[in-house]
Amino acid sequence: MIEAYEQILCRVEDLPELGSRGFLFQDGQDQVYAVCKNGGIYVYLNLCPHERQPMGLRKDKHLNADKTEIICFAHGVHFEIETGECTEGVCEGQFLIRVPHRIEDGCLVIGRELPPDRH
Repeated sequence: MIEAYEQILCRVEDLPELGSRGFLFQDGQDQVYAVCKNGGIYVYLNLCPHERQPMGLRKDKHLNADKTEIICFAHGVHFEIETGECTEGVCEGQFLIRVPHRIEDGCLVIGRELPPDRH
């Protein structure tokens, strides 16, 4: 059951394996994005820790060409999909902000209130 403080982002089956999809479009950018890898789903704020700017170059494009890492196209920074840790670039060792989520009846669900930018 979806609670009043939660929102559905999409059906899990609509997330492409080794792909990303952005959600909650506001002010010209998605606020969050989800990445599916090996059946795991990882949801992050669309915010690079380097300068607190959105990361995507185009809608639903958050991965490198090999689809092995999340990349900030504004800064060329690379992040591990599973942990959100920066592995290459100006904010090496810092992390993306993870958005808590759960699966309910085949849907990806997050809270209506997003995590704060704690950097």
